[in-house]
Amino acid sequence: MEDEVVAGSSPGGSRRAHGRSQSLLLIFASVDDLPSVFNRHRASLKRYRALLHDRGWSPVDAALGFVLALTPVDRVVCGVNTLEQWEELARVSPRAIDASQLFDFGIADERVLNPSRWNGS
Repeated sequence: MEDEVVAGSSPGGSRRAHGRSQSLLLIFASVDDLPSVFNRHRASLKRYRALLHDRGWSPVDAALGFVLALTPVDRVVCGVNTLEQWEELARVSPRAIDASQLFDFGIADERVLNPSRWNGS
């Protein structure tokens, strides 16, 4: 997987964890434009997007809100590939959301979780 987590102690003695993910395609892409490896999950992803729409959340709102709802997380750093992504992030006011509303949409399929496998599906 293209993720890394680094944990250690800061000078003040508090613990810090850093995570990075290359899987942000799911935030910005249309469900219909995702690689074929997502075919078996498309219906669930469409239900997920419908829930976001019903709650008035963009995919970015939900992603950042989910991460901020995790107890050990107090900051999020985001990278972008396009000016449009930057502009969308600039419009978001990150807030913790009720992450339990999103648990049913978890995907454990290694072919989906590992972007290096997306082209070989």
